[in-house]
Amino acid sequence: MEEGLTMTSSGNHLGLIASVIEATDEADLLKRMQAAAVASGFEHVLFGIELRRPFLDPIQHITSGYPDSYQEIYRTKGFISRDPSVAYCQTHTKPLIWGEDMYLADSYEIMEESTKYGLSHGFSVPVRDGPHVVSMLSLARDKPFESAAEKKLVVDAGMVLANCVHVASKNIIVPDVETTLRPKLSRREHECLKWIAEGKSNGVISDLLKISEPTVEFHIRNLFTKLNVATRVQAAVVGVLMGLIV
Repeated sequence: MEEGLTMTSSGNHLGLIASVIEATDEADLLKRMQAAAVASGFEHVLFGIELRRPFLDPIQHITSGYPDSYQEIYRTKGFISRDPSVAYCQTHTKPLIWGEDMYLADSYEIMEESTKYGLSHGFSVPVRDGPHVVSMLSLARDKPFESAAEKKLVVDAGMVLANCVHVASKNIIVPDVETTLRPKLSRREHECLKWIAEGKSNGVISDLLKISEPTVEFHIRNLFTKLNVATRVQAAVVGVLMGLIV
């Protein structure tokens, strides 16, 4: 067992985990995650969060301390769609201890690549925040647990760390991601969206904005395209979900 988890340093270890909540931006969050991971006896850490939104595609974001070359392979080969740890964390609440038995024929390549990059042993912790937010924290290294006692200690610490990172991400990652994905509406499009949400017809909107009805129709068509919707009700709902209507 690594020195990071000796009894004499347990207070510092817990302090490193708790400090994650104080992260000021994503880079700082990753730095604090990595420090806590090392103190737990792991070389690598990854955090992913998914926001599930009605009528919209889910938002996924990953903060990773895995080797850059492995991350590139993971992206280009589309491992996320067949990664057993990702699938598990989307539907479970208890930690997943990695093992060969979790890999199927279509995901065996992931195990092979993970082994090459020192990511063969570890565990993933899912965190659920209501029905619409789920995250996972993975700690990885190149050697198995040395004992049942070590496994219990580090998994318990990992569960606390996962919840701390989840809280921090909602404050510093989620708002930025939502802002980045929010479509840029013109002033007129935003005005039309506001009145659509209040149930106004094109004719009424034309009178309110003092523009012609064909012009209103033009702005609404553009609005529907940007929001990827087909109806006025969908536009209103998506507008609220994206924070475009307050």
